[in-house]
Amino acid sequence: MQLWRFTTPRRTSTTRRSDQAHLKTIIVAHHKEIVRHGLQFALERAESLELIGQAEDVPALLALLEQRQPDVLVLGRLKGTTSVEAAAAIHARFPSLAMLVRGWKATSLDLERLAGVGVRGYRPSDANQTNIVAAVRIVNLYGKLGVESRAQAVVKLLAPAA
Repeated sequence: MQLWRFTTPRRTSTTRRSDQAHLKTIIVAHHKEIVRHGLQFALERAESLELIGQAEDVPALLALLEQRQPDVLVLGRLKGTTSVEAAAAIHARFPSLAMLVRGWKATSLDLERLAGVGVRGYRPSDANQTNIVAAVRIVNLYGKLGVESRAQAVVKLLAPAA
């Protein structure tokens, strides 16, 4: 199984106003600034995706989610907690939020735990930037299609990209 591929043309200043209505908003959360900047670099170049905030710990992230209400959260490791613990806290307050975890090489048990706390997708941290953009789009889409289970979405996103 492979991750679906999407073209990701660079956003230009000629983007029409009508296109702005279809933007999907994203918040990136990770404890390392360099990782957040790398994700920002990838997401800002993707058509129809808009990065609206970044956080490095759970309290800042929860406040940002409350304030900005994004379509998708790209969640990495945060200060003082694990991704599973962070996802559980987030899911408890924002159950309809599409969460994509980007992180370690997860085992099937890790994936079950992530799915159990509301995560819709997972990509290893070594996935390239195009695959992260595609994964964000798929996680958002799964939320709209209502897949049979969150675990199904996680498994579909787990397949290594070609």
